[in-house]
Amino acid sequence: MPRWIVFDQATASELRSRLPQASVFEAPGRAALEYALCISRSVVAVLPPSLGNGLAVAVFRPGRTPPAQPAKISSVRATGFLGLNDAAVFEEAEEAQEEKKWWRRFWN
Repeated sequence: MPRWIVFDQATASELRSRLPQASVFEAPGRAALEYALCISRSVVAVLPPSLGNGLAVAVFRPGRTPPAQPAKISSVRATGFLGLNDAAVFEEAEEAQEEKKWWRRFWN
């Protein structure tokens, strides 16, 4: 069963008279667009158009965020006197590494 959310008293009384079994919730002081953008669920709004008679139906769906990229795992290398200090080692980007020529591989 749909849940009706209205933003003015006249619409609330009209819905209650036409649909007595429906649940009608009044949210005065807010606009339908503001409500639809703040809620985390999908909302279907019936809005009056700016010109002419009739109604407009708008569907608002919450934004989907892309999954987070896993953080690169950093290694720890022993540094300092007798290796008693630790320093983080970060991998360089793979795109930055150039392919070495066959004859340069001998001098690494």
